[in-house]
Amino acid sequence: MIYLNSLQAQDKMEYPEFFVEKIDLVPDLLMTDKTLELPDGGGYFCGPVSVANSLIYLKNNGFEKLLPDYQGDTMKIYSDLICQLGEDRYMKTITNKITPQGYMIRGLKRYVKDSDYNFENIEYKKIGKNPNNDIDLLKNRISNGYETMIFLWITKEIEPNVMKIIAGHWVSLVGYGKDEKGKVNSDILIIHDPGSGLNYTANDFVQLKLCDSDFKADKRNFKNHYELMNFDCTNGADNIFLSGILSFKLKK
Repeated sequence: MIYLNSLQAQDKMEYPEFFVEKIDLVPDLLMTDKTLELPDGGGYFCGPVSVANSLIYLKNNGFEKLLPDYQGDTMKIYSDLICQLGEDRYMKTITNKITPQGYMIRGLKRYVKDSDYNFENIEYKKIGKNPNNDIDLLKNRISNGYETMIFLWITKEIEPNVMKIIAGHWVSLVGYGKDEKGKVNSDILIIHDPGSGLNYTANDFVQLKLCDSDFKADKRNFKNHYELMNFDCTNGADNIFLSGILSFKLKK
């Protein structure tokens, strides 16, 4: 496991202008979908659902042992996967009613090992010190065969000029560089949001905007973080900031 505090010298952050090959292939499961029958209605399952999106995609693309063979009710298979990821042995989501970064990583590593696969690489990168490098890393990973999830902080103005973090939220990154009309735009990320999915694929095209001045919420300052614009997230958010990147690639 690698925690990246800064980009390593040997990393060449090369990537194509846009990457959209996977946007309609990676599932976009909705954590509150009643057919999944997740505990407590699924409202805090964004972490396991984001990982499940990637595991289902990998299952369909050469890593068959990650899930049982599809027979009968596939939504039941998906539900079992998400609930298993949420168990104490994995991400501890059911107990904690949240999935912090450390448990997200632990659960993913254990599930992959239990499925008899190994990682070619797995890494988590905190955002903020070098924002342009952070976006370079994100685009490099998704376009080079990595499964990539991003962690967001959601803030709300509770009093005039008083901001508060009201939630953390995981989403799946599936592409970048083109808007919903197919026009090239380097500031566009394409995500699948467990909080607003439509069961299989519903692409959210969000615009990045760098916060280049002090923006404090609780004890955090989001200066040099990217804000996600035109993103209709849950929880009545006023601002949504990119906070971390979790990327992994499995060995064949």
